[in-house]
Amino acid sequence: MLKRLVSKKGKEGILCLWTVCFIFVLVLCYFLFHSNTVNAKENSDAVKYYTSVYIEPGDTLTSIAKEYQTVEYSDLSAYIEEIKYVNDLHSDKITAGCYLVVPYYAEENK
Repeated sequence: MLKRLVSKKGKEGILCLWTVCFIFVLVLCYFLFHSNTVNAKENSDAVKYYTSVYIEPGDTLTSIAKEYQTVEYSDLSAYIEEIKYVNDLHSDKITAGCYLVVPYYAEENK
């Protein structure tokens, strides 16, 4: 009976170890394949720059993104998410009178 009890606990331990390993692999894959930046179209002549934009009354993230979005950013929502990421914003709320850092692409100065 003691042998059977030890064997059962050993199987439970191995199952627990496999479960922990599986969860670890899932978390690792999430961090390896999840990205917070926008995948811009490849253009060898374009260079990524950042500019500071003064937020006027009535401005929204969408209106600013539409004004500064370049052809390298094909998806407006992903571009807005990058603006939020660069500025450490956790919502779409912006305040008039403040500044916002906005990424954009332009031809490289030669």
